[in-house]
Amino acid sequence: MKAASKVLLIIEDESRKLRKRLDKGEELKFDDVKILLKALGLFAGDSQIQREAGKKSIWWEVALTGFAAAMKKL
Repeated sequence: MKAASKVLLIIEDESRKLRKRLDKGEELKFDDVKILLKALGLFAGDSQIQREAGKKSIWWEVALTGFAAAMKKL
């Protein structure tokens, strides 16, 4: 699997996990979002990853909902 695909999978997976935890009413700490932040940093700084995301027609607004909600709770 390409590195770009791995980063995209991490973003989707971590976003989903955070969203589920928030839906259960769990409190989050900064450590809970570290992996997602690192993956987002890679996404933002790598045009190959961005192109790969475009090819897969990933809806980032949906994938990052968990992240946005988590940041509001921190």
